[in-house]
Amino acid sequence: MTLKIEKTLVEHGATIKLIGRIRAEDVSELKAQISASVAKVVLELGEVSLVDLDAVKFLGNCESEGIQLLKCTPYIREWIDRERETNRPLVLEAFESDQKNSVGGKAMSNNTHETAPTQFIEAGRVSYAYRQFGKKGTAPLFCLGYFSSNMDAWDPAVTNSLAKEYEVILFDNAGEGASVGETLPQWLV
Repeated sequence: MTLKIEKTLVEHGATIKLIGRIRAEDVSELKAQISASVAKVVLELGEVSLVDLDAVKFLGNCESEGIQLLKCTPYIREWIDRERETNRPLVLEAFESDQKNSVGGKAMSNNTHETAPTQFIEAGRVSYAYRQFGKKGTAPLFCLGYFSSNMDAWDPAVTNSLAKEYEVILFDNAGEGASVGETLPQWLV
């Protein structure tokens, strides 16, 4: 699911409701929506399903600038706080470098299977590892491995070829590869 933005004007400002997935390439549109609001802005995040590192940094910056984050899910809240604790500057370096390379109006990630950074998303007590690369704004191909494999089991020749036309997401299931959590019991497999 891509990002859906619903803006509602209220008495003392605007509420911007975000639905779906927030990625680095969505940040410029969000900045424009916030800049177009002359009064106080509130971001409602209750229906946000997935964010990447650049989106987390953007949300952290918004909060630092006094923008309230409503209904922020625990994994996003923890990730924003973790980024603050590491004292990393909240910048969008990956987003800016990705936007320099585009094909057919769709941004191409400069990353490949071998160079895409491993990112993490948390759900409950599981931290899932994934890598995302390829043609942004296209239907993503979510590549699941076979039982007990990890995302590095995929052949880079295959995934890099797919990334020329699609956004590719490689994934480690719970307890496999770089993901943290318990694997499924043998009797469930």
